[in-house]
Amino acid sequence: AWAHYRHGTNLRRSGRSVAALAAFQRATTLDPDELAFAHRLEESVQRTGTAAEHLPVARALAADSPASWVAHRHLGHTLTALGDHDDASRAYRDAARVRLATQPGLPTPSADDPPLEPGLVVIGARRCGKTTLFRQLCRHPSITGALYEEIDFWSHQYDRGLEWYRSLFPPLPDTGEWLTGHTSARYLHHPDAAGRLIAALPDVRVVIMLRDPVDRAIADHHQSQRLGHEDRSFTEVIAAWTGPGRSSGPTGDEPRYVRNGRYVDGVRRWLDAVPPAQLLIVPSERLFSDVTTTGRDVCRFLGMEAVDGLGAGRGGRPPADVAADDDVRELLRQHYAPYNAELARLTGLTLPWG
Repeated sequence: AWAHYRHGTNLRRSGRSVAALAAFQRATTLDPDELAFAHRLEESVQRTGTAAEHLPVARALAADSPASWVAHRHLGHTLTALGDHDDASRAYRDAARVRLATQPGLPTPSADDPPLEPGLVVIGARRCGKTTLFRQLCRHPSITGALYEEIDFWSHQYDRGLEWYRSLFPPLPDTGEWLTGHTSARYLHHPDAAGRLIAALPDVRVVIMLRDPVDRAIADHHQSQRLGHEDRSFTEVIAAWTGPGRSSGPTGDEPRYVRNGRYVDGVRRWLDAVPPAQLLIVPSERLFSDVTTTGRDVCRFLGMEAVDGLGAGRGGRPPADVAADDDVRELLRQHYAPYNAELARLTGLTLPWG
Protein backbone atom coordinates (compact mmCIF):
# COMPACT_ATOMS: atom_id res chain seq x y z
CA ALA A 1 0.00 0.00 0.00
CA TRP A 2 2.77 2.43 0.87
CA ALA A 3 4.48 1.75 -2.45
CA HIS A 4 1.30 2.85 -4.27
CA TYR A 5 1.10 5.90 -2.00
CA ARG A 6 4.69 6.94 -2.74
CA HIS A 7 4.12 6.34 -6.44
CA GLY A 8 1.00 8.53 -6.30
CA THR A 9 2.94 11.25 -4.50
CA ASN A 10 5.58 11.27 -7.24
CA LEU A 11 2.90 11.38 -9.94
CA ARG A 12 1.17 14.23 -8.16
CA ARG A 13 4.38 16.25 -7.98
CA SER A 14 4.92 15.76 -11.70
CA GLY A 15 1.44 17.06 -12.47
CA ARG A 16 -0.08 13.70 -13.47
CA SER A 17 -3.19 14.10 -11.33
CA VAL A 18 -5.35 11.36 -12.89
CA ALA A 19 -2.59 8.75 -12.58
CA ALA A 20 -1.94 9.89 -8.99
CA LEU A 21 -5.63 9.44 -8.20
CA ALA A 22 -5.48 5.84 -9.40
CA ALA A 23 -2.38 5.14 -7.28
CA PHE A 24 -3.93 6.65 -4.14
CA GLN A 25 -7.10 4.68 -4.79
CA ARG A 26 -5.12 1.44 -4.91
CA ALA A 27 -3.33 2.33 -1.67
CA THR A 28 -6.63 3.12 0.07
CA THR A 29 -8.24 -0.11 -1.15
CA LEU A 30 -5.33 -2.11 0.30
CA ASP A 31 -5.40 -0.25 3.63
CA PRO A 32 -8.67 1.66 4.19
CA ASP A 33 -7.67 2.57 7.77
CA GLU A 34 -4.66 4.72 6.80
CA LEU A 35 -5.56 8.40 7.09
CA ALA A 36 -2.70 9.55 4.88
CA PHE A 37 -4.02 7.46 1.98
CA ALA A 38 -7.59 8.73 2.35
CA HIS A 39 -6.40 12.33 2.66
CA ARG A 40 -4.40 12.19 -0.56
CA LEU A 41 -7.22 10.37 -2.32
CA GLU A 42 -9.70 13.06 -1.27
CA GLU A 43 -7.33 15.79 -2.48
CA SER A 44 -6.94 14.01 -5.82
CA VAL A 45 -10.69 13.57 -6.29
CA GLN A 46 -11.16 17.27 -5.62
CA ARG A 47 -8.29 18.28 -7.89
CA THR A 48 -9.54 16.17 -10.80
CA GLY A 49 -13.23 16.98 -10.27
CA THR A 50 -14.15 13.29 -10.35
CA ALA A 51 -16.33 12.94 -7.25
CA ALA A 52 -19.27 11.51 -9.22
CA GLU A 53 -17.08 8.88 -10.91
CA HIS A 54 -15.39 8.08 -7.60
CA LEU A 55 -18.60 7.69 -5.56
CA PRO A 56 -19.08 3.92 -6.34
CA VAL A 57 -15.50 3.31 -5.16
CA ALA A 58 -16.10 5.25 -1.94
CA ARG A 59 -19.34 3.33 -1.30
CA ALA A 60 -17.59 0.02 -1.88
CA LEU A 61 -14.76 0.96 0.49
CA ALA A 62 -17.23 1.76 3.27
CA ALA A 63 -19.32 -1.38 2.62
CA ASP A 64 -16.27 -3.66 2.49
CA SER A 65 -14.69 -2.10 5.60
CA PRO A 66 -17.53 -1.54 8.09
CA ALA A 67 -15.06 -1.30 11.00
CA SER A 68 -12.99 1.44 9.30
CA TRP A 69 -14.04 4.91 10.40
CA VAL A 70 -11.67 6.34 7.78
CA ALA A 71 -13.58 4.58 4.99
CA HIS A 72 -16.92 5.94 6.26
CA ARG A 73 -15.42 9.41 6.57
CA HIS A 74 -14.12 9.17 3.03
CA LEU A 75 -17.61 8.31 1.80
CA GLY A 76 -18.96 11.35 3.65
CA HIS A 77 -16.31 13.54 2.06
CA THR A 78 -17.16 12.29 -1.43
CA LEU A 79 -20.89 12.84 -0.90
CA THR A 80 -20.19 16.33 0.44
CA ALA A 81 -18.21 17.13 -2.70
CA LEU A 82 -21.33 16.18 -4.68
CA GLY A 83 -23.57 18.41 -2.54
CA ASP A 84 -25.45 15.47 -0.99
CA HIS A 85 -25.21 16.75 2.56
CA ASP A 86 -27.93 14.50 4.01
CA ASP A 87 -26.27 11.26 2.87
CA ALA A 88 -22.90 12.72 3.80
CA SER A 89 -24.17 13.35 7.34
CA ARG A 90 -25.26 9.72 7.63
CA ALA A 91 -21.83 8.53 6.50
CA TYR A 92 -20.12 10.88 8.94
CA ARG A 93 -22.28 9.68 11.81
CA ASP A 94 -21.26 6.10 10.97
CA ALA A 95 -17.63 7.20 10.93
CA ALA A 96 -17.92 9.02 14.28
CA ARG A 97 -19.61 6.02 15.90
CA VAL A 98 -17.04 3.51 14.60
CA ARG A 99 -14.14 5.79 15.56
CA LEU A 100 -15.44 6.30 19.09
CA ALA A 101 -15.69 2.56 19.59
CA THR A 102 -11.96 2.26 18.89
CA GLN A 103 -10.87 4.92 21.39
CA PRO A 104 -9.94 3.46 24.77
CA GLY A 105 -11.55 4.98 27.84
CA LEU A 106 -14.50 6.49 25.96
CA PRO A 107 -18.07 5.15 26.12
CA THR A 108 -19.14 2.65 23.48
CA PRO A 109 -21.87 4.34 21.43
CA SER A 110 -25.07 2.87 20.08
CA ALA A 111 -26.41 3.54 16.61
CA ASP A 112 -29.00 6.00 17.98
CA ASP A 113 -26.76 8.17 20.18
CA PRO A 114 -26.74 11.79 18.94
CA PRO A 115 -23.49 13.71 18.43
CA LEU A 116 -22.13 15.73 21.34
CA GLU A 117 -22.21 19.42 20.54
CA PRO A 118 -18.73 20.94 20.37
CA GLY A 119 -17.62 22.86 23.43
CA LEU A 120 -14.28 24.11 22.10
CA VAL A 121 -13.11 25.87 18.96
CA VAL A 122 -9.43 26.81 18.52
CA ILE A 123 -8.91 29.57 15.95
CA GLY A 124 -6.14 31.73 14.56
CA ALA A 125 -4.38 32.34 11.27
CA ARG A 126 -2.35 29.61 9.58
CA ARG A 127 0.90 28.58 11.27
CA CYS A 128 -0.12 29.86 14.69
CA GLY A 129 0.06 26.51 16.49
CA LYS A 130 -3.65 25.67 16.55
CA THR A 131 -3.11 22.04 15.57
CA THR A 132 -0.25 21.60 18.04
CA LEU A 133 -2.39 22.88 20.90
CA PHE A 134 -5.48 20.92 19.89
CA ARG A 135 -3.60 17.64 19.55
CA GLN A 136 -2.09 18.15 22.98
CA LEU A 137 -5.53 18.78 24.46
CA CYS A 138 -6.82 15.59 22.85
CA ARG A 139 -4.32 13.66 24.98
CA HIS A 140 -6.69 14.41 27.84
CA PRO A 141 -8.86 11.34 28.49
CA SER A 142 -12.08 13.41 28.40
CA ILE A 143 -11.34 15.41 25.24
CA THR A 144 -11.65 14.14 21.70
CA GLY A 145 -11.83 15.87 18.36
CA ALA A 146 -14.09 15.83 15.35
CA LEU A 147 -13.58 13.65 12.30
CA TYR A 148 -11.52 16.50 10.81
CA GLU A 149 -9.28 18.83 12.80
CA GLU A 150 -9.83 21.80 10.50
CA ILE A 151 -13.52 22.53 9.89
CA ASP A 152 -14.51 25.78 8.21
CA PHE A 153 -18.26 25.45 8.73
CA TRP A 154 -18.93 28.80 10.44
CA SER A 155 -17.09 30.66 7.67
CA HIS A 156 -17.06 29.01 4.25
CA GLN A 157 -19.18 25.86 4.69
CA TYR A 158 -22.22 27.32 6.41
CA ASP A 159 -24.57 26.40 3.56
CA ARG A 160 -24.04 22.71 4.33
CA GLY A 161 -26.34 23.02 7.33
CA LEU A 162 -26.09 22.38 11.06
CA GLU A 163 -26.89 18.68 10.76
CA TRP A 164 -23.91 18.23 8.47
CA TYR A 165 -21.69 20.05 10.98
CA ARG A 166 -22.97 18.13 13.99
CA SER A 167 -22.46 14.79 12.25
CA LEU A 168 -18.70 15.36 12.37
CA PHE A 169 -18.60 15.02 16.18
CA PRO A 170 -18.57 11.90 18.37
CA PRO A 171 -21.77 10.51 19.94
CA LEU A 172 -20.67 11.05 23.54
CA PRO A 173 -23.09 11.49 26.48
CA ASP A 174 -23.94 15.11 27.24
CA THR A 175 -23.09 14.81 30.95
CA GLY A 176 -20.43 17.49 31.23
CA GLU A 177 -17.73 14.85 31.56
CA TRP A 178 -16.71 14.90 27.89
CA LEU A 179 -15.60 17.63 25.54
CA THR A 180 -15.21 17.76 21.78
CA GLY A 181 -14.24 20.46 19.35
CA HIS A 182 -12.15 21.42 16.36
CA THR A 183 -9.84 24.06 14.88
CA SER A 184 -10.09 26.49 11.98
CA ALA A 185 -7.68 28.88 10.31
CA ARG A 186 -10.50 30.73 8.55
CA TYR A 187 -12.71 31.89 11.43
CA LEU A 188 -10.56 34.68 12.87
CA HIS A 189 -10.90 37.04 9.91
CA HIS A 190 -14.33 35.99 8.62
CA PRO A 191 -16.94 38.71 9.25
CA ASP A 192 -19.77 36.30 10.17
CA ALA A 193 -18.07 33.32 11.83
CA ALA A 194 -18.10 34.60 15.42
CA GLY A 195 -21.77 35.63 15.38
CA ARG A 196 -22.89 32.41 13.72
CA LEU A 197 -20.96 30.22 16.15
CA ILE A 198 -22.11 31.89 19.35
CA ALA A 199 -25.74 32.06 18.17
CA ALA A 200 -25.84 28.30 17.61
CA LEU A 201 -23.51 27.26 20.46
CA PRO A 202 -23.88 29.92 23.18
CA ASP A 203 -21.78 27.99 25.71
CA VAL A 204 -18.85 27.18 23.44
CA ARG A 205 -15.36 28.17 24.55
CA VAL A 206 -12.99 29.78 22.09
CA VAL A 207 -9.19 29.83 22.15
CA ILE A 208 -7.47 32.34 19.84
CA MET A 209 -3.85 31.62 18.96
CA LEU A 210 -1.79 34.69 18.00
CA ARG A 211 1.78 34.42 16.72
CA ASP A 212 4.36 37.10 15.95
CA PRO A 213 2.88 38.27 12.63
CA VAL A 214 6.27 38.53 10.93
CA ASP A 215 7.26 34.98 11.84
CA ARG A 216 3.77 33.80 10.94
CA ALA A 217 3.86 35.38 7.48
CA ILE A 218 7.24 33.81 6.71
CA ALA A 219 6.13 30.40 8.01
CA ASP A 220 2.88 30.59 6.03
CA HIS A 221 4.85 31.30 2.86
CA HIS A 222 7.28 28.47 3.65
CA GLN A 223 4.40 26.00 3.95
CA SER A 224 2.87 27.20 0.68
CA GLN A 225 6.20 26.64 -1.06
CA ARG A 226 6.57 23.18 0.48
CA LEU A 227 3.09 22.21 -0.73
CA GLY A 228 3.81 23.46 -4.23
CA HIS A 229 1.38 26.40 -4.05
CA GLU A 230 3.99 29.17 -4.22
CA ASP A 231 6.94 29.53 -6.62
CA ARG A 232 8.32 32.88 -5.48
CA SER A 233 10.68 33.46 -2.58
CA PHE A 234 9.32 35.44 0.35
CA THR A 235 11.56 38.35 -0.62
CA GLU A 236 10.07 38.29 -4.13
CA VAL A 237 6.54 38.28 -2.71
CA ILE A 238 7.26 41.32 -0.58
CA ALA A 239 9.08 43.12 -3.41
CA ALA A 240 6.09 42.65 -5.70
CA TRP A 241 3.90 44.22 -3.03
CA THR A 242 6.09 47.16 -2.03
CA GLY A 243 7.34 48.11 -5.47
CA PRO A 244 10.89 48.84 -6.65
CA GLY A 245 11.67 51.31 -3.87
CA ARG A 246 10.66 49.95 -0.50
CA SER A 247 10.90 53.37 1.07
CA SER A 248 7.91 54.42 -1.01
CA GLY A 249 5.67 51.95 0.77
CA PRO A 250 3.36 49.22 -0.51
CA THR A 251 1.94 49.69 -3.98
CA GLY A 252 0.13 46.46 -4.88
CA ASP A 253 -2.41 44.20 -3.25
CA GLU A 254 -1.31 43.10 0.20
CA PRO A 255 -0.23 39.43 0.04
CA ARG A 256 -2.38 37.11 2.14
CA TYR A 257 0.75 36.09 4.06
CA VAL A 258 0.95 39.68 5.29
CA ARG A 259 -2.77 40.47 5.44
CA ASN A 260 -3.58 37.55 7.72
CA GLY A 261 -1.18 38.86 10.38
CA ARG A 262 -3.27 42.00 10.97
CA TYR A 263 -5.15 40.39 13.84
CA VAL A 264 -6.85 43.32 15.50
CA ASP A 265 -10.08 43.56 13.49
CA GLY A 266 -10.72 39.83 13.70
CA VAL A 267 -9.98 39.71 17.43
CA ARG A 268 -12.34 42.64 17.99
CA ARG A 269 -15.20 40.77 16.32
CA TRP A 270 -14.62 37.74 18.52
CA LEU A 271 -14.35 39.82 21.68
CA ASP A 272 -17.64 41.50 20.79
CA ALA A 273 -19.42 38.20 20.14
CA VAL A 274 -18.09 35.82 22.82
CA PRO A 275 -18.61 36.37 26.57
CA PRO A 276 -15.26 37.15 28.25
CA ALA A 277 -15.32 34.02 30.42
CA GLN A 278 -15.58 31.89 27.28
CA LEU A 279 -12.65 33.32 25.35
CA LEU A 280 -8.93 32.86 25.90
CA ILE A 281 -6.09 34.41 23.87
CA VAL A 282 -2.85 32.41 23.83
CA PRO A 283 0.38 33.81 22.33
CA SER A 284 1.82 31.07 20.15
CA GLU A 285 5.34 31.71 21.46
CA ARG A 286 4.16 30.64 24.89
CA LEU A 287 2.93 27.36 23.47
CA PHE A 288 6.15 26.80 21.52
CA SER A 289 8.31 27.41 24.59
CA ASP A 290 6.23 25.48 27.16
CA VAL A 291 3.51 23.32 25.70
CA THR A 292 2.90 21.43 28.94
CA THR A 293 2.11 24.50 31.05
CA THR A 294 0.10 26.05 28.24
CA GLY A 295 -1.95 22.87 27.81
CA ARG A 296 -2.69 22.74 31.53
CA ASP A 297 -3.74 26.39 31.58
CA VAL A 298 -6.11 25.80 28.67
CA CYS A 299 -7.54 22.75 30.45
CA ARG A 300 -8.34 24.92 33.45
CA PHE A 301 -9.98 27.46 31.15
CA LEU A 302 -12.12 24.60 29.79
CA GLY A 303 -13.06 23.46 33.29
CA MET A 304 -11.07 20.26 32.86
CA GLU A 305 -8.60 18.86 35.36
CA ALA A 306 -5.06 18.91 33.97
CA VAL A 307 -3.53 15.45 33.57
CA ASP A 308 -0.06 14.02 32.99
CA GLY A 309 0.90 13.50 29.37
CA LEU A 310 0.05 16.95 28.03
CA GLY A 311 3.10 18.19 26.17
CA ALA A 312 4.45 14.74 25.32
CA GLY A 313 5.76 14.01 21.84
CA ARG A 314 6.68 16.79 19.40
CA GLY A 315 4.82 19.30 21.49
CA GLY A 316 5.87 22.89 21.26
CA ARG A 317 9.17 22.76 19.45
CA PRO A 318 9.59 26.23 17.92
CA PRO A 319 9.17 26.15 14.13
CA ALA A 320 12.42 26.35 12.17
CA ASP A 321 10.94 27.99 9.07
CA VAL A 322 11.14 31.67 10.02
CA ALA A 323 14.30 32.78 8.19
CA ALA A 324 14.10 35.91 6.03
CA ASP A 325 16.17 38.91 5.01
CA ASP A 326 16.67 41.41 7.80
CA ASP A 327 15.39 44.30 5.70
CA VAL A 328 12.21 42.39 4.87
CA ARG A 329 11.68 41.64 8.54
CA GLU A 330 12.18 45.27 9.46
CA LEU A 331 9.76 46.45 6.79
CA LEU A 332 7.11 44.07 8.13
CA ARG A 333 7.81 45.07 11.73
CA GLN A 334 7.07 48.68 10.79
CA HIS A 335 4.01 47.65 8.80
CA TYR A 336 2.53 45.70 11.71
CA ALA A 337 3.51 48.12 14.49
CA PRO A 338 0.27 50.19 14.55
CA TYR A 339 -1.91 47.09 14.31
CA ASN A 340 0.00 45.39 17.13
CA ALA A 341 -0.29 48.49 19.31
CA GLU A 342 -4.04 48.63 18.72
CA LEU A 343 -4.31 44.91 19.47
CA ALA A 344 -2.48 45.37 22.78
CA ARG A 345 -4.84 48.21 23.74
CA LEU A 346 -7.87 46.17 22.75
CA THR A 347 -6.93 43.02 24.67
CA GLY A 348 -4.94 44.51 27.55
CA LEU A 349 -2.26 41.90 26.88
CA THR A 350 1.48 42.39 26.75
CA LEU A 351 2.32 40.40 23.66
CA PRO A 352 5.86 38.99 23.36
CA TRP A 353 6.27 40.52 19.90
CA GLY A 354 4.32 43.74 20.48
